[in-house]
Amino acid sequence: MIQIPFHPRYTENMERHGMRNSLPCVICGKEVTAKNHKEVIMWSGMYLVTAQEVEEKGGIEHGAYMGNYPIGPDCLRQHPEIKPYVVKDK
Repeated sequence: MIQIPFHPRYTENMERHGMRNSLPCVICGKEVTAKNHKEVIMWSGMYLVTAQEVEEKGGIEHGAYMGNYPIGPDCLRQHPEIKPYVVKDK
């Protein structure tokens, strides 16, 4: 489990870019438009977990499980510590 390193302007970016048909990047809040983007599993709105950690914590039925969220390629490059938390490519 790792705490999400939210960008200081996450909310501002999310509001400015306006999500048309997609979720925002879990770190910066900008729309992820890459067709082959990566995804991470969000836990309790503040953490990223691996699929194994989800199972250890009670599975997807656990109230803190929030599902898969996209991460933009730039944010993934800037935060290499997140690479172990990337689930299969979309």
